Amino acid sequence: MGNTALDQPQPSPAHRLSRSGQYLGVDAALHFADPAAELAALRESCGVFHLSWRAKIAVTGKDRARWLHNMVTNNVRDLPLNRGNYNFVLNAQGRILGDIYIYNRGESVLIDTDHIQVEPLLTAMKRYIIMDKVEMAEVPIFAIGCCGAKAEELMTAAGIDVRGMEPLEIRELAVDGLTVMIVRGPENKPGWYEVWVTMPEDEGQGGMFAGRIPGAQNVGVQALEWWRILHGIPQYGQDIRDRDLPRRRDRPRL
Repeated sequence: MGNTALDQPQPSPAHRLSRSGQYLGVDAALHFADPAAELAALRESCGVFHLSWRAKIAVTGKDRARWLHNMVTNNVRDLPLNRGNYNFVLNAQGRILGDIYIYNRGESVLIDTDHIQVEPLLTAMKRYIIMDKVEMAEVPIFAIGCCGAKAEELMTAAGIDVRGMEPLEIRELAVDGLTVMIVRGPENKPGWYEVWVTMPEDEGQGGMFAGRIPGAQNVGVQALEWWRILHGIPQYGQDIRDRDLPRRRDRPRL
């Protein structure tokens, strides 16, 4: 690949100054320089970041939509192609087991959630696959995020056309010969986009790739946490607790 929107990373002053730590059970960059400046980029210009704490689960089988529709709090059965919605996963008593985004990908349904939730959700949900033709498996998709008032402008200039995308829409694009999925965030995540890349087996989880959006600033999870709080987006395991009963209105989160 050339030096375009998606490329192998090269050490930069920002990366050399970065501080790493744990976030939602994975190693992540806490910040690259001044977290306050990184927050300003997310709010006023454009910040780019690895979504290393997010994971994807593919749900396949002819009964997938009906079965999943009965497991969660939103309408999965009638989701249009390449559209998604936000859900709580509930137990038999109606209490919350986890939160997920669900996308209709045609031949499969794709679940997006925190990596730390994958094992307990798979364990809990698979118990309810009885006579249904349903299979669930984690899939290796690497993701970066891009957020800010100038995100659409800078991504389009980098060859990633996000113009006209609706909230929680998936759009497939070819970038340097690589097919990527572009996802627009929900309505209460203004200026939020994600780039998903399905990685070949020899690339593991995609650690050799990084987001390259010219003009965007690298941001860490400290700034993302502040941004989340400023936008009133609850975090599962912190603001939404295991075994809580869902409220009337679900609200998306990071």
